[in-house]
Amino acid sequence: MAPLVASLTIAAGMILAQPPPEKPNIIFFLTDDQDQMLGGSFPPLDGVTPMRRTQTELADKGVTATNFFVHTPICCPSRAEIVSGRYLHNIKAQPVTTPPLPPKGAVCMHVNVTKVDQRTFAADLRDAGYTVGLFGKYLNSVPYDDFSQPPDGFDAWMANGGGEYIAPQFGARGLAFAGIPDGNVSFNVTDYTTAVVGNVSSAWIEHVTATRPRAPFFAYIAPKAAHEPFIPAPWYLDHWEPSWPVHEPRPPAYNSSAAARADKHGNIATQPLLSEEAARVITGVYKNRWRTLLSVDDVIGDVLAKCDALGLLERTYVFYTSDHGFQLGEDNMLMDKRHVYDWDTRVHLLVRGPGLVPGAQMAQPATTVDLAATWLGLAGVTKAARYDGRSILPLLLAAGRSIPPLDPMSAARSHRSIPPPLLAAGRALNASGAAAAPTAGSPDDAAIRRTLAPAVVRHLDALGPVSAYAAGWRREVFIEYYYVADNDKCIDNCTTPGEYPQKDAACVDLRHNAGCWGPPQCNAQCYPTESTANNFIALRTMADAPGAGEADVLYAEFATGEQSTADIDFARPDFYEMYDAASDPWMTANVVKRTPTAVRHALHERLHKWFACAGEKCP
Repeated sequence: MAPLVASLTIAAGMILAQPPPEKPNIIFFLTDDQDQMLGGSFPPLDGVTPMRRTQTELADKGVTATNFFVHTPICCPSRAEIVSGRYLHNIKAQPVTTPPLPPKGAVCMHVNVTKVDQRTFAADLRDAGYTVGLFGKYLNSVPYDDFSQPPDGFDAWMANGGGEYIAPQFGARGLAFAGIPDGNVSFNVTDYTTAVVGNVSSAWIEHVTATRPRAPFFAYIAPKAAHEPFIPAPWYLDHWEPSWPVHEPRPPAYNSSAAARADKHGNIATQPLLSEEAARVITGVYKNRWRTLLSVDDVIGDVLAKCDALGLLERTYVFYTSDHGFQLGEDNMLMDKRHVYDWDTRVHLLVRGPGLVPGAQMAQPATTVDLAATWLGLAGVTKAARYDGRSILPLLLAAGRSIPPLDPMSAARSHRSIPPPLLAAGRALNASGAAAAPTAGSPDDAAIRRTLAPAVVRHLDALGPVSAYAAGWRREVFIEYYYVADNDKCIDNCTTPGEYPQKDAACVDLRHNAGCWGPPQCNAQCYPTESTANNFIALRTMADAPGAGEADVLYAEFATGEQSTADIDFARPDFYEMYDAASDPWMTANVVKRTPTAVRHALHERLHKWFACAGEKCP
């Protein structure tokens, strides 16, 4: 990437000469809409990926969490859950239909943003001595839409709600060293948002290392990609390699018949079949999504290279995930997220850092809500009672080591990272390689503890033996969502948008404006993304859960309504779905009516305990 800010020069020896740090540095990469099940992340599609540097530097040199999910499959709630460490029902905005109404931007996809911003994980890390910076997308909106005022805890800040791919705008604080003034900042039409975010992030890491060499830092790096409208950087606009797929994966749920969708909720049951033009648009979107990820790969590779040059990498933990997954024709929805199924909720998590076994896999189920508690653990901070998530650090450290497995059947069951769909191109979605052989030793061993920062050791001591912690870990994750908007995707009767790169155009061929979608560009041949029936709470089980007997299952309860006008409490669900993901990984057959009453009752009871939980009472 061409540098967009002035670079600082610093000798790596200056950093290495400092005493060993009490606390590790932490870097968090968060992409937008990056799917796992359709080959968009890790493991790569038949060994092919647009993110080769990330594969080498994170997947191969770190731990892959093979059963990692988001709590809410849409942008703003998912991101709010990450920064707050809380489930959606604990940060949900209650309906307000009469004055005084909340300020503009204070409610974001049913999230009470004011409540979230009152105390984020950043404030707790700041109090623990960390310098914290955020660069890229924060939430989709903030009170008064003023992104120039960061929440408490962030020392450096260049944020927006996603913004434009070309000539992006941000609210900024604490970046004067890079020539970026406080306030609202507009970049040029020659500037690509992912490159801007990456270069400012690298410059900030170099700056804080020079000015506060003994203080740990946390860098939150969140590029817009691969979000709609999926616009690649100019230098990747036409890039497609011969070994890459000719089109997106087309699993059994792709363009399914009306009969196959009859037992599904809301608009899914009534979706039209995909037309040839719809399929062409989907393929174009798929390819442009991969092209946007080439720039993300540059950012991850360049930031890690900068850390390596500064002598920081071996005392830094690096996390990489997405705010949710994506669909490309599954259940005949053109593109988007918002649904309960694995392609929208299951995401990658790659973690690299001291004490982690390269190439190992963590099988225990976890969600993005667990990240804040994990970061606080790395900082040696006692988790505040308000956090709903739990630290996954012991599980990451145990991955690839010879400790008792998740449960007596886990070794035989061989937890897969994602289901293997059959693709029209004759490829299968599979792991990038065989799992590494177990490494001797437990994270409880003194020899391994000596390689960890003192703050990390204190955190592990507070949690108790790692083997017991792993054995007592949950066997399921909790998912929650409230209808936002129909979000029609239309592909006919299109107007002509501006030419690339002058316009953030929703077209799959950006040079010639072919294969557009809308609104506003198009208003016919429409495929709705959701309906008011799409409010749900769900359990996704990963192992035999006590008292239920189910194994690899998705169980969901739905309620029709609009959270913005009347609170949805799921006291009287009006639709149920359940899928045996072991035999039906693409969730095409709703088996809830064939499931024994006792099993359904047990799932219902556990689900509603999750829905009522807060803080330490959450599993």
